[in-house]
Amino acid sequence: MRATRLMTCLWPGLAELWWRGSLGGLLVAASFASLVNLTIVVSFIWPELVGTVVPTLGWSAVAAVWCLSLLRSFRHLPQSANNQLPDADVDLFVQAQAEYLRGHWAETESLLLQQLESQPGDADSMLLLATLYRQRKRCEDADAQLAALELRDAGAKWQWEIRCERLLLDRIEDSEPEEPFADAAAA
Repeated sequence: MRATRLMTCLWPGLAELWWRGSLGGLLVAASFASLVNLTIVVSFIWPELVGTVVPTLGWSAVAAVWCLSLLRSFRHLPQSANNQLPDADVDLFVQAQAEYLRGHWAETESLLLQQLESQPGDADSMLLLATLYRQRKRCEDADAQLAALELRDAGAKWQWEIRCERLLLDRIEDSEPEEPFADAAAA
């Protein structure tokens, strides 16, 4: 994992883009790619159009931007990487997913609650917990979990899934009779 973090520092803006999802990182990475491509074009494809000064300036700019970005990325890497879940917490979430897919609801809930205790803002775990509650027809708990997820910034990436979960919850609530023992009493 450490090697992956270090490798993202080699391209300007990639560490911020990869580890934090930063739009600024995307702009820096794309701008650097454009600068490198333009310098390659004026150096090797059409050198007769610009002379020798422009390619030299271009490669100097590429080197300067790369060095400054490399230093900046290494300095901000621990901060960027800390926004990711620690490996132990990722393992809890992966274990919870595996238990969910096996249909082991109690184990899934236990693992997800442990995960949310250590990482209260983990949107992925909150969504899976809401899905688990819906699966177990615990509609109030599922609705509360979705509401909490919607209030978090991290929940923005799951808007479509939250909407789908709400639709599924509505179907469950619409299909359940008002009084669960009404059918038994009528019989």
